[in-house]
Amino acid sequence: MKKLNSIVVRYPGCIMDEVAPAIELLGAQLPLSIVDMSDINSTDLVDIVIVPGGNCENAILHKPLHELIRTTHLRGGIVAGICNGALVLASAGVLNNKKCTHTAHPKYAPIPEFAELLSVAEVLFRDSIYVDEDVVVDGKIITAKPWAANEFAGVIKLHIDQMD
Repeated sequence: MKKLNSIVVRYPGCIMDEVAPAIELLGAQLPLSIVDMSDINSTDLVDIVIVPGGNCENAILHKPLHELIRTTHLRGGIVAGICNGALVLASAGVLNNKKCTHTAHPKYAPIPEFAELLSVAEVLFRDSIYVDEDVVVDGKIITAKPWAANEFAGVIKLHIDQMD
Protein backbone atom coordinates (compact mmCIF):
# COMPACT_ATOMS: atom_id res chain seq x y z
CA MET A 1 0.00 0.00 0.00
CA LYS A 2 1.30 3.41 -1.00
CA LYS A 3 1.65 5.81 1.95
CA LEU A 4 -0.63 8.77 1.25
CA ASN A 5 -0.25 12.17 2.85
CA SER A 6 -3.76 13.29 3.78
CA ILE A 7 -5.14 16.33 5.58
CA VAL A 8 -8.39 17.67 6.92
CA VAL A 9 -8.36 21.46 6.91
CA ARG A 10 -9.59 23.15 10.10
CA TYR A 11 -10.54 26.80 9.80
CA PRO A 12 -12.35 29.29 12.06
CA GLY A 13 -16.06 28.47 11.91
CA CYS A 14 -15.72 25.00 10.40
CA ILE A 15 -17.90 22.13 11.56
CA MET A 16 -15.61 19.19 12.24
CA ASP A 17 -18.58 16.89 12.99
CA GLU A 18 -19.26 16.78 9.24
CA VAL A 19 -15.90 15.13 8.59
CA ALA A 20 -15.75 13.04 11.78
CA PRO A 21 -16.88 9.85 9.97
CA ALA A 22 -14.17 10.37 7.34
CA ILE A 23 -11.54 10.97 10.03
CA GLU A 24 -12.61 7.80 11.86
CA LEU A 25 -12.82 5.61 8.75
CA LEU A 26 -9.69 6.90 7.03
CA GLY A 27 -7.56 7.46 10.11
CA ALA A 28 -7.28 3.71 10.61
CA GLN A 29 -6.11 3.25 7.02
CA LEU A 30 -3.66 6.08 6.43
CA PRO A 31 -1.87 8.97 8.08
CA LEU A 32 -4.52 11.68 8.32
CA SER A 33 -3.59 15.03 9.84
CA ILE A 34 -5.91 17.78 10.97
CA VAL A 35 -4.20 21.00 9.90
CA ASP A 36 -5.20 24.51 10.88
CA MET A 37 -5.71 26.71 7.83
CA SER A 38 -3.23 29.23 9.23
CA ASP A 39 -0.52 26.54 9.18
CA ILE A 40 -0.99 25.68 5.51
CA ASN A 41 1.89 26.50 3.26
CA SER A 42 1.11 26.75 -0.45
CA THR A 43 4.19 24.61 -1.15
CA ASP A 44 2.90 21.66 0.93
CA LEU A 45 2.43 18.49 -1.11
CA VAL A 46 -0.45 16.23 -0.12
CA ASP A 47 -2.41 13.47 -1.80
CA ILE A 48 -5.81 14.16 -0.21
CA VAL A 49 -7.39 17.39 1.04
CA ILE A 50 -10.71 17.21 2.91
CA VAL A 51 -12.55 20.46 3.66
CA PRO A 52 -15.43 20.53 6.16
CA GLY A 53 -18.36 22.89 5.96
CA GLY A 54 -19.39 25.65 8.29
CA ASN A 55 -18.81 29.38 8.13
CA CYS A 56 -16.13 29.33 5.45
CA GLU A 57 -15.86 33.09 4.93
CA ASN A 58 -12.15 33.12 5.85
CA ALA A 59 -11.37 29.90 3.98
CA ILE A 60 -12.78 31.13 0.66
CA LEU A 61 -10.33 34.03 0.82
CA HIS A 62 -7.26 32.06 1.95
CA LYS A 63 -4.79 31.95 -0.97
CA PRO A 64 -2.37 29.33 0.47
CA LEU A 65 -5.32 26.96 0.96
CA HIS A 66 -6.49 27.60 -2.62
CA GLU A 67 -3.01 26.85 -3.92
CA LEU A 68 -2.82 23.63 -1.89
CA ILE A 69 -6.20 22.48 -3.23
CA ARG A 70 -5.27 23.33 -6.85
CA THR A 71 -1.85 21.68 -6.59
CA THR A 72 -3.32 18.53 -5.04
CA HIS A 73 -5.95 18.37 -7.78
CA LEU A 74 -3.42 18.97 -10.59
CA ARG A 75 -1.14 16.25 -9.18
CA GLY A 76 -4.01 13.74 -9.36
CA GLY A 77 -4.89 13.81 -5.68
CA ILE A 78 -8.33 13.74 -4.11
CA VAL A 79 -10.00 17.00 -3.11
CA ALA A 80 -13.19 16.65 -1.10
CA GLY A 81 -15.60 19.15 0.43
CA ILE A 82 -18.74 18.59 2.43
CA CYS A 83 -21.51 21.21 2.81
CA ASN A 84 -19.88 24.65 2.52
CA GLY A 85 -16.52 22.94 2.04
CA ALA A 86 -17.61 22.81 -1.61
CA LEU A 87 -17.55 26.64 -1.58
CA VAL A 88 -13.88 26.46 -0.62
CA LEU A 89 -13.18 24.08 -3.50
CA ALA A 90 -15.04 26.44 -5.84
CA SER A 91 -13.10 29.45 -4.57
CA ALA A 92 -9.89 27.53 -5.37
CA GLY A 93 -11.12 27.10 -8.95
CA VAL A 94 -11.18 23.29 -9.05
CA LEU A 95 -14.94 23.03 -9.65
CA ASN A 96 -14.91 24.87 -12.98
CA ASN A 97 -16.81 22.69 -15.48
CA LYS A 98 -17.12 19.97 -12.81
CA LYS A 99 -20.19 18.37 -11.26
CA CYS A 100 -20.69 19.09 -7.57
CA THR A 101 -23.27 19.27 -4.83
CA HIS A 102 -23.70 21.62 -1.88
CA THR A 103 -26.35 23.23 0.30
CA ALA A 104 -25.65 26.85 -0.72
CA HIS A 105 -28.74 26.57 -2.89
CA PRO A 106 -32.16 28.24 -2.43
CA LYS A 107 -33.73 24.80 -1.85
CA TYR A 108 -31.57 24.28 1.27
CA ALA A 109 -30.69 27.84 2.32
CA PRO A 110 -33.94 29.80 2.40
CA ILE A 111 -33.88 33.48 1.68
CA PRO A 112 -33.70 36.02 3.42
CA GLU A 113 -31.59 34.41 6.19
CA PHE A 114 -29.05 33.10 3.69
CA ALA A 115 -29.19 35.87 1.07
CA GLU A 116 -25.52 36.79 1.53
CA LEU A 117 -24.36 33.16 1.36
CA LEU A 118 -26.44 32.56 -1.76
CA SER A 119 -25.03 35.64 -3.51
CA VAL A 120 -21.45 34.51 -2.78
CA ALA A 121 -22.30 30.94 -3.83
CA GLU A 122 -23.85 32.11 -7.08
CA VAL A 123 -20.56 33.74 -8.08
CA LEU A 124 -18.30 30.91 -6.86
CA PHE A 125 -20.38 28.10 -8.40
CA ARG A 126 -21.21 29.86 -11.68
CA ASP A 127 -18.77 27.71 -13.69
CA SER A 128 -19.64 24.42 -11.97
CA ILE A 129 -22.45 21.96 -12.69
CA TYR A 130 -24.82 21.59 -9.73
CA VAL A 131 -26.22 18.11 -9.13
CA ASP A 132 -28.87 17.75 -6.43
CA GLU A 133 -27.60 14.49 -4.94
CA ASP A 134 -26.18 13.72 -1.51
CA VAL A 135 -22.68 12.87 -2.80
CA VAL A 136 -21.27 13.78 -6.20
CA VAL A 137 -18.02 12.55 -7.70
CA ASP A 138 -16.35 14.10 -10.73
CA GLY A 139 -12.98 12.47 -11.26
CA LYS A 140 -11.10 12.87 -7.99
CA ILE A 141 -13.33 15.70 -6.76
CA ILE A 142 -15.86 14.63 -4.13
CA THR A 143 -18.57 16.90 -2.75
CA ALA A 144 -21.40 16.11 -0.35
CA LYS A 145 -24.31 17.54 1.56
CA PRO A 146 -23.82 17.64 5.36
CA TRP A 147 -26.30 14.88 6.15
CA ALA A 148 -24.33 12.47 3.93
CA ALA A 149 -21.20 12.40 6.11
CA ASN A 150 -21.00 8.59 6.29
CA GLU A 151 -21.52 8.16 2.55
CA PHE A 152 -18.96 10.95 1.92
CA ALA A 153 -16.41 9.06 4.03
CA GLY A 154 -17.14 5.80 2.20
CA VAL A 155 -16.69 7.39 -1.22
CA ILE A 156 -13.38 8.95 -0.18
CA LYS A 157 -12.24 5.53 1.09
CA LEU A 158 -13.16 3.89 -2.25
CA HIS A 159 -11.09 6.48 -4.11
CA ILE A 160 -8.15 5.96 -1.76
CA ASP A 161 -8.35 2.20 -2.33
CA GLN A 162 -8.15 2.86 -6.09
CA MET A 163 -5.00 4.96 -5.60
CA ASP A 164 -3.08 1.96 -4.17
